[in-house]
Amino acid sequence: MTTFRKLSSLSTRNTPGWKQWYQPHDPDISLTVISDHCDDPEQRITNVASSLQSGFQLNSGPLWKVVYFDLQTPTGSCRRLLLICHHLVIDGVSWRILLTDLQNAYQQSKRTDNITFSPASTSVPQWLKSFKKKEFTEVAAALPLPRDTTQNVPNLMGQARTVTLTLSTEETKKLLTKVPTQYRIQVEELLLTALSRTITDWTGQDEFALQLEGHGRDHEDNGIDLSRTIGWLTHLYPIVLPSHSRQDAADSLKVTKEALRTTPNSVLTHEIASPLPELRFNYLGQTDQLLGPDSLLGRATESTGMARHPDDPRDVIFELNALVSDHRLTVHWIYHPLLHTGETMNRLIEKLGHEIRFLCDFCLKEESGAGYTASEFPQMDFQPGELDDLLTELPEPFS
Repeated sequence: MTTFRKLSSLSTRNTPGWKQWYQPHDPDISLTVISDHCDDPEQRITNVASSLQSGFQLNSGPLWKVVYFDLQTPTGSCRRLLLICHHLVIDGVSWRILLTDLQNAYQQSKRTDNITFSPASTSVPQWLKSFKKKEFTEVAAALPLPRDTTQNVPNLMGQARTVTLTLSTEETKKLLTKVPTQYRIQVEELLLTALSRTITDWTGQDEFALQLEGHGRDHEDNGIDLSRTIGWLTHLYPIVLPSHSRQDAADSLKVTKEALRTTPNSVLTHEIASPLPELRFNYLGQTDQLLGPDSLLGRATESTGMARHPDDPRDVIFELNALVSDHRLTVHWIYHPLLHTGETMNRLIEKLGHEIRFLCDFCLKEESGAGYTASEFPQMDFQPGELDDLLTELPEPFS
């Protein structure tokens, strides 16, 4: 199965839900070439991209499109390759696989007519059949988020706004490389601790409920290989973090770490009682690795169009996407301006930045210890506080 055949998935809505299948492989890949004179290439590319985004037909496909632009502008030539795929058939990890295959195919085509790809890994249907199921209780009902209005406001995609936090390159390097080697905490765990402290400082609660989104490729079945699988494998599940702003840094980090590491992971599908938590968080990792320094492709600055219709309802109050790009951590916090004022959002994003920096500095202090927690010793049956008592009795390097 070639890379492009993997993108030939379709979906259609049938009562009582959605059904998804693969189209037969079509060897004639559709490529649109736009060669023209243009005074505003950025607007031209954006208009074409938006038209393609809105033109996907889920019941007939295809769900991916390719356009090559060769535009002559007053300042010279503008050449761009536009790849658009519906989210139903691709996720962030899949883009890395797709672009790598595309570059390899191009390099091979310059030497030979026989283009080969690496062996395919587990298909999406095989992956789905391997799932187990577990029921989760209604964890979020008692943890609503405050609003700045009592009015019933439609929460639509086209009305959403974003506030952004960006760390410096030095702060990002500290978070990515120095903190994990000094204190036993992962980047996502620290970010979620900072977010929990930020939200509970605002709400006054002692817990924080959220929907946690991830790449979904952690799999305990040894027969499942998702290393080259293209599709939308994202997992999403609710979790409550018992971390709050009145705890000291060590307690906040450790309880968040334990909650995340002892929660059933992406091997499970979830039958979840409503309502779901009103905040969704996704750490996308280091997107600098998507296109390496030797890549034939570079990241374009033009827009790829609107991926969602402006009248689509949003299913959360807050959506946070964190990623590392150009060696800097950026957090995009998406909200509705009629539910929360700009003043509220500015306070929250500033508080989040403060907490991230505070926790990073704490982890690098010698007196903070190594941050061990009970889940790192699965063969031991530690009672609450017993591990901390044991570590205080050990020589300094182990504490």
